[in-house]
Amino acid sequence: EIERFVTEVSRRWPTLELAMDQVRFAVAGLYPVFGRDRLHPDTYSVARRPLVCDHRERGGPDGLITGISVKLTTARALAEQLVDRISARCDRPLAPCSTASADPLLYARPSPVPGIGFGPLAEPAEAERLATAAAEREQARSLADVFLRRSTIGQHGLPARDVLEDAATALATVLDWSADRRESEIRQFEELYSRLGLEFNQGEQREDPRDGGNGLHR
Repeated sequence: EIERFVTEVSRRWPTLELAMDQVRFAVAGLYPVFGRDRLHPDTYSVARRPLVCDHRERGGPDGLITGISVKLTTARALAEQLVDRISARCDRPLAPCSTASADPLLYARPSPVPGIGFGPLAEPAEAERLATAAAEREQARSLADVFLRRSTIGQHGLPARDVLEDAATALATVLDWSADRRESEIRQFEELYSRLGLEFNQGEQREDPRDGGNGLHR
């Protein structure tokens, strides 16, 4: 498992020159998972589903509710369930959940714009919406913030030049950048990919460990 992980990282970021002898330690664990036919009805299998436990319903203290998540990617939905339970118990209506419409992919945080930010952009105009929302709502102060920290668009490759220009224009409007500052930001972001050895643009075919190297991820 460690060798496979090192190989995958090296494939993505060859300039890191990561090798097995650089791995200092690793953490691993085991789940107590049994076949369905061997599970007692009252046995909780962490690998199967998240758990919400209202202790009052089981003879425990009133007001104590426990949530156990299966994994990080399902934690947001579990948190919403817990808040809904607490809201109902306290008879206190709350505003609708603002993260419920985010794409439930591999990432813990929602995008600043629901439906945008978890894959390559469908059109350059989306970059302006995303950058504006990231700057106004989530303190994004650079293109790296927008494409690598407030969304995962940058993990799919260097965005096309027109996408970067639209996003930089949006940031410049919100943050009051000069024309020189805008051009400098675009240049710095492209240089970042060059330093990491990730100079491919979105849309180019490239190998990906998840599809056996057949280039389906773009």
